[in-house]
Amino acid sequence: MKVFGLLAALALTLPAEASDPVKLRRLMSDSRFLSMVSPCTMGGKTRSSPAEWLRTAFHDAADHNAAQGTGGVDASIQFELNDPANAGATFPSVMTQLSFYLMEDITLADLVALGATLAVGSCSGPTIPYYYGRETAAGPSAEGMVPEPQHSTESHIEKFARMGFTTTEMIEAVACGHTIGGVHAAANPTITNETFHHFDSTRSYFDNNVATEYIQDVRLNPLAQPESDGLARSSDTRVFSVDKNATMQAMANDNQDFLDRCEAVFGKMFGMVPAGVQLQGPITPYKISGSFWPNTRNGNFVLPSNTGSARLYGQKGQWASFELGYTNRDGSVGTDSSLLVVDPVREMFNGMVEVRDFSSKMVPIPPATGLGSITINVVMNDGSVLRDEGEEVIAFDDTILMDIGNEYTCKYGETGLNMSAHVLGPYDPNDKVEFLLRNGVAEVTAVPATYRGARDEYYNVYNIFIPDWTKYDLKNNAGGFGARLTRANGEVHKDLKADAFYRMSVIQKCVEGAEIPSTTAVPSGVIARRSRQTQAPCPPGKEACDGRCVNTQTDLEHCGGCDNDCSALSDGYVQCIKGRCVLGENLP
Repeated sequence: MKVFGLLAALALTLPAEASDPVKLRRLMSDSRFLSMVSPCTMGGKTRSSPAEWLRTAFHDAADHNAAQGTGGVDASIQFELNDPANAGATFPSVMTQLSFYLMEDITLADLVALGATLAVGSCSGPTIPYYYGRETAAGPSAEGMVPEPQHSTESHIEKFARMGFTTTEMIEAVACGHTIGGVHAAANPTITNETFHHFDSTRSYFDNNVATEYIQDVRLNPLAQPESDGLARSSDTRVFSVDKNATMQAMANDNQDFLDRCEAVFGKMFGMVPAGVQLQGPITPYKISGSFWPNTRNGNFVLPSNTGSARLYGQKGQWASFELGYTNRDGSVGTDSSLLVVDPVREMFNGMVEVRDFSSKMVPIPPATGLGSITINVVMNDGSVLRDEGEEVIAFDDTILMDIGNEYTCKYGETGLNMSAHVLGPYDPNDKVEFLLRNGVAEVTAVPATYRGARDEYYNVYNIFIPDWTKYDLKNNAGGFGARLTRANGEVHKDLKADAFYRMSVIQKCVEGAEIPSTTAVPSGVIARRSRQTQAPCPPGKEACDGRCVNTQTDLEHCGGCDNDCSALSDGYVQCIKGRCVLGENLP
């Protein structure tokens, strides 16, 4: 059977219809997730990541019709990026960031609300109770639903009323939404000529300055200018003055009153869902939890730097010791002190989250013993041991491991994709191995793999070759992949990178010595491995790393040296530029 014929009849799995509260509770203190909005200054001088996450939730909720029971926070904004109301880099960027954490059994709609909730908290704003159970929309809503600065006051009142807000709540929602962040000239040239025009003097702190400065006639807010400056530049002024500034005066008088009002109005906004959707909760973070994202590259199973973390939530000052350990595959306690490197405690999220990062510093984990779990051992000041529903143990299943090294999983030519996974022995011909390919809207296609042979005495290799991976919408920063093993006895094992899927952006071009496929469509798995030869000296400008010659100034997996793997640092935009890993917005 040709590969094209094979892929034509594959199983398709739709996105999650309900979120798993366990995964959401872990994510609420996940240091990698929080790091995109914490501290509140994230985004640099020209962006405010927390403000962008909050703004995304509002624009997503803006299509809600309270009377008809339609719209709300449903992630429909992912289909609405061409709506003029969503112009600029903000919304595509946020949806890409959130998609990195779109796990099995978590809806994108719940992620939109969670991201906004955490964004407010990271800026010292109120703790908004978090409810889950939102369903993700299958398509866009109609354009023209979002209140925009150039719209009339009557239009603002009508649109907020449609959403279910009173006039007072409209004023509160605008003021609370504009206490962080600002306006970009690139997307709003008729409002400001400043690259990033802040709403108030404390754009990275959630406080009532947006109200006090307005009442004091301090015109920092680019949307709170005199009405004579035009509709767009006076948008906030016109909203705030609907009740003759009574609400703004009350919020300016008392910061706690401001925070309380924001908690209530955002709680209402995040709860806007279509009729028939029943939210559950509220839920809170686990007191103790952790996660890690191991990598298998070219046969070596490691815990790269910046990928594992153990976290405590709300325990500052209450514990005496905070240590980590590990167990082997069989459950026995790991004793190799060099295998697990643990960093000192660091704080984030205004001190509410304490983190110990860990890795194996690229030291391979022996395939004979494998890895069963990372254990978090916390002794409190009173001598008790901190536990929370078993979250003090981060379990791991190394039965099947995606190999994302460029000798096993790599891009061939413009569209070819070679993928390999290692499966723990013994070999059973009745085992079924599949590669799971997730597209940009979280639909998952299962592709059967072919047994290739033994990798070593512990693992066997399974493989596929896809002649044209673009047919499956595997976008670099929206799609993803993983592997699933169904044993002959019915047991199911997966490697989906902690259920968030590996990103296409981590796959590099096939290199010399890789599993190079044929240039024509061939049956899945019929790929010949090139025999290895004794490596010749590298030419000038290249260095021998892992048996091949690479340019350490540009090679993503050996950036600045053989032991520095840029792709382990991020699931998003990352490049090796002049021997340095450059992430995200720092890219030229």
